[in-house]
Amino acid sequence: MNKELKPVRCGCGGKAKVAPYHGDGYESFYVYCQKCNIETDYYEFEAEAITAWNRAMGERTAKVENQYYLPYLTTKGDCGKCGETVLLGEKYCPNCGARLEWE
Repeated sequence: MNKELKPVRCGCGGKAKVAPYHGDGYESFYVYCQKCNIETDYYEFEAEAITAWNRAMGERTAKVENQYYLPYLTTKGDCGKCGETVLLGEKYCPNCGARLEWE
């Protein structure tokens, strides 16, 4: 697999995986969600399948906003995409699945 091009998480928050398909004497590739099982069409090249998946998932990155610290508890913030409260260190929003970027 192309190490620089990776499928983003699904809109449901599930992890996406690239899979080969062997049929009719040729090999093709598709991407599917391990949580909800949606998948792309089949593509001749792995990079085409990943690009199609990522385009279908749209922009899935959000900066964490309104970070605050609760004494004796933990640091929290709000997802920049949907506003859901997230805990420090979470990589994905549990509500919308956006990849979180902490400052």
